[in-house]
Amino acid sequence: MKNLKIAAFGILCAASIIALKPQTTQAAETEEQQIIRIADGQTASQVKRQLRNNDIEIVNADGESLGNSSIVATGDRVIIYNNGNVVSDSEVVVPGDVDGDGVIDVLDIEAVQKDILGIDKPLEGVYRQAGLLSDSEDLSVLDMESVQKDILGLEYINPKAHDISGTYKELTDISGEYDSDNLLMGIDVSKWQGEIDWESVAADGISFAMIKCGGGDDGLYEDRYFRYNIENAVANGLRVGVYFYSGATDVETAREEAEYCLSIIADYDIKYPVAYDWELNDDEDPDVITEVCETFCDIIADNGYAPMIYTNRNRWYNTMNAGELTSKYLAWMAAWFYDYYYTSTRWEIGNDIASFKYPFQMWQYGVTDTVAGIDGYVDMDIIIIRE
Repeated sequence: MKNLKIAAFGILCAASIIALKPQTTQAAETEEQQIIRIADGQTASQVKRQLRNNDIEIVNADGESLGNSSIVATGDRVIIYNNGNVVSDSEVVVPGDVDGDGVIDVLDIEAVQKDILGIDKPLEGVYRQAGLLSDSEDLSVLDMESVQKDILGLEYINPKAHDISGTYKELTDISGEYDSDNLLMGIDVSKWQGEIDWESVAADGISFAMIKCGGGDDGLYEDRYFRYNIENAVANGLRVGVYFYSGATDVETAREEAEYCLSIIADYDIKYPVAYDWELNDDEDPDVITEVCETFCDIIADNGYAPMIYTNRNRWYNTMNAGELTSKYLAWMAAWFYDYYYTSTRWEIGNDIASFKYPFQMWQYGVTDTVAGIDGYVDMDIIIIRE
């Protein structure tokens, strides 16, 4: 990214929703079975930590062990051992997670409609509108609050469940053919862009912004325009994510960077992923850098965000184990086309997309001076979401 230090693809914080006591993992034992009720969006690592027992295995319905970064869902089982012997085998219940993916979101509305209300065809607008559960004869679009309160009986409501536009669950691989209706144009910014007129940016066809929160390449620091950028981007209706510019070549430094990054973004509602921007020397050990990226991303995931890794295509191929990382985390790949490399030309629908050996969800395609509200050049990005 040269002078434009960019990265990251923002995310929806995995909201902790649980009947009666959010953020808590509870075990309830009956004569027939033991049940553990957990908040939605919890990883296996978080559940183990909350139960305060190191000798735990979490398995899915097929008996396969879940990795620490896997989301725990209804139907999974928590097995606690003592000296190799099973002392408890509990079924997981995620209240409100109707579709069984471990996360409460708008997709659960569809499951409610089909499985509880008996509606075969999802109601028009259910993914983008908030409606009511009313007493009228005409059934309107269901909003998640009504579903959670009136159908699922939850007392605590996820305020973000109305709208999952802009969450990492929607991102899809853009390396193949794309659907232009779901393509979004974006930028990524830092102090190098100075004071941005975000109202003009939003009016110029830019739907999302990846905002630098800080870095670790010159000690730990916060980007001096981070708070201005994220507050004004959100205020003008853009979907925002953040990226952290890394200086880590070892696991301990990556851990410090992740913890510092979390402290910077804690006050903000990040709807797009938290990206790790790794752009150091090409002569590092790929296995070590892979572990560095995993360390940062796992800590980010354990705190309820969707982690993403940013680097250019050459570094993806040569400085880290890209196949392993892209199988576990979201990928942001930079490959600048000549037509968009410090030019006044913006990528348009119908133009080619860069090739890449692995799945990727976001493409940084160039640097242009085409965005209103920004004085000079800015990194340009596209994503494709699925409805």
